[in-house]
Amino acid sequence: MVSTVQGNTSPVGVDWRSTQGLHADKAEGGRRVGQADQRAEANASIMQVSMQVSITAKNETMRLLLQSVMTNLNESIKPYLESAVGTAESGQAPAAQAAAPADPAATAGGVDYSPEATAQRIFQFATGFFEAFKQQHGDMGDEATVNHFLDVIKSGIDQGFKEAREILKGLGVLQGDIAANVDKTYELIQTKLGDWQKQMLDSLKGGQPSAQAESSAIKTG
Repeated sequence: MVSTVQGNTSPVGVDWRSTQGLHADKAEGGRRVGQADQRAEANASIMQVSMQVSITAKNETMRLLLQSVMTNLNESIKPYLESAVGTAESGQAPAAQAAAPADPAATAGGVDYSPEATAQRIFQFATGFFEAFKQQHGDMGDEATVNHFLDVIKSGIDQGFKEAREILKGLGVLQGDIAANVDKTYELIQTKLGDWQKQMLDSLKGGQPSAQAESSAIKTG
């Protein structure tokens, strides 16, 4: 049954004053745009890729892995760079934006998704944040800065692999070559980061520019 009140048609028993609170809640919700929304968009992108895994398993699984790791790397490093100019929205300091490569997962065609190539992209992306991190936290000392930076990016990498494995396992494809490629990619990244750490610390002790150590590390593996 419908009743008419001052030209408005509504179900009987509706308190129109309650709608004021609903509008206020909507307005508040509209202002909550930031990291949560960015994460939701990233997750949507990951899930979109995951739906295609069964069609082109080899490339799409590695693409999903790459997207998951880069998303989590951004989230792990962001709190340590937010005091830098221009990082409140992007989550990356200007130096990191310049050093880190564009997300290769955004381009599907012609991209090498082998474990070696995927590990290299993740390694370059992760270590590209170092100079910005050092600018913000260099007061703890060179060696401590390098080690702390590695702890931060490794936590993002580990979480990215964990989430990717969970998705692939849920789809029933984390087996055989796919599982082997994921594991190999992780091992290659750990090797590259270990070499990078050693070369960075050696360069600091020897007074060599850190960029030289990074360049040398990139050539390994």
